[in-house]
Amino acid sequence: MEAGNLDIIYLWETTRGSRKAGDWIDFIDLCRDREVLIHVTNHGRTYDMTIRRDRKTLVEEGIDAEDDSEKIHDNVVRALRANREAGLPHGICNYGYQRIHHPQSGALLGQERDGHAPVCAEIITRSAAGEAVSVTTADLNRRGIPGPGGGIWYRRQVFRIATNVAYIGKVRVDGELIDARWPPVSDDPEFEDVFWAAQHLLTSPGRKTTRPGRSKYLLSYLMTCDECGSATEADTPRKRMVTSKYRCSGSGHCVSVVMEDADAFIVLAVRKKLSEPDFYKHLVSGSDKRIVRARAEAARLRAELDEWATADISARAFSLREAKLLPLIEAAEKRAEELTVPIPLRELATPGADIQARWDAMPVAARRDVIRLLFPDLRLLPGKAPAYQRIVHGTAGLPEQVPAQG
Repeated sequence: MEAGNLDIIYLWETTRGSRKAGDWIDFIDLCRDREVLIHVTNHGRTYDMTIRRDRKTLVEEGIDAEDDSEKIHDNVVRALRANREAGLPHGICNYGYQRIHHPQSGALLGQERDGHAPVCAEIITRSAAGEAVSVTTADLNRRGIPGPGGGIWYRRQVFRIATNVAYIGKVRVDGELIDARWPPVSDDPEFEDVFWAAQHLLTSPGRKTTRPGRSKYLLSYLMTCDECGSATEADTPRKRMVTSKYRCSGSGHCVSVVMEDADAFIVLAVRKKLSEPDFYKHLVSGSDKRIVRARAEAARLRAELDEWATADISARAFSLREAKLLPLIEAAEKRAEELTVPIPLRELATPGADIQARWDAMPVAARRDVIRLLFPDLRLLPGKAPAYQRIVHGTAGLPEQVPAQG
């Protein structure tokens, strides 16, 4: 039409042109400028936009179309809000549930769990235990469990399930959580605490959402120089140097140690520590249930703070509420962090586990996490003595010596 190649445009009705009054008026003005006729089949007539009355008629039609669209929108929103306030489901049925309708009228009565509900409960439970979303996703696909829509699983689907309050039988209305007319995906009385623990882990501001770089050296930047306090870095072979070392990263390079010897000594120290009879009992003495409760408390308090942020209250009232809730949130998060045991360390320390086999199967990044937790204060002393005489960890925790062949 802008090129002047049209003489007439046919529409079934004016709403087919646009439901936005501004767009519609621009359109009919272009028709007037190009002298293009508009035939509306539903009206049974043809309009000429160069005629004032014809233009006025179609302008009014466009305004009415926009108003009708707004009425439909308001009615839909009102119905959805009524459903939410009544605890009824709305929108697409969540994975793990199926809708219930009245057998005669077909009216929506609610929804109930289907055969996929246990999968949803498993996803939430594994997320609460600190398992990465990518690991859960890969495992579901490996087991051949159909995802939402019947296809494979994607990380975003697992994340949505693990953070959706619908799976604990709740619905959110204007920031407020109310009980819904459907059951949670698990009958476990503590399942809601498990859900909030998963919510805390997956939505925590400190959560890592990017894949870390590949770690290559076991002890680089985990030890510090006892002389100057600088971290030790990996010093790999160059022209006349044939042995890899860990050395002080400070300007003076105060200390260094053969990398192979230091690695062997630390691995022996890890095995010795994990082989202690009471180590696993001491490791998990915090109790998973206490961790879950602490995470759940932090998540609930943070959700309450978010609701206050959107409430119709003064800035002063919100600041007072925030000042009260933030210390409680921080205390709960700190308590959960102190009780939590990283999964790699828990697996290594499990009674009866083949420590060496599991250690060999772990990526370097996971091994470093274990070392960091077991020996948080590794220091390298100056001198030329063997590694086992120069690497210290506070006052205890390392073996006295490395076997001759070790």
